[in-house]
Amino acid sequence: MSNYYRSCGTCLGLVLFSALLVQAQSPGSSDDEAWAKLPAKSKKNPALPAWARMLAGPLPKTTARMLELDYLHGVENPLGAVLAAKIPFSISTGLTRLR
Repeated sequence: MSNYYRSCGTCLGLVLFSALLVQAQSPGSSDDEAWAKLPAKSKKNPALPAWARMLAGPLPKTTARMLELDYLHGVENPLGAVLAAKIPFSISTGLTRLR
């Protein structure tokens, strides 16, 4: 496994760990409160996932970018259906082999 993938996993782990800390410290905010903390302003404030509400306060720019990536890969899907389906399978297989 290359150092690039190890560092990406470490970064993801740190983000998830910080989300757990934030959740433990506060019960979370409403969607409108979370949208107010994010740098991108919109007339419509759709419902946010729980992780985005928790991270909007301590990591607003990171949360905004993650929401953009979530939208890109969920709605526009530049990879195509076949490749997008192979990615989670490959990741789970790789994680299983690390044990």
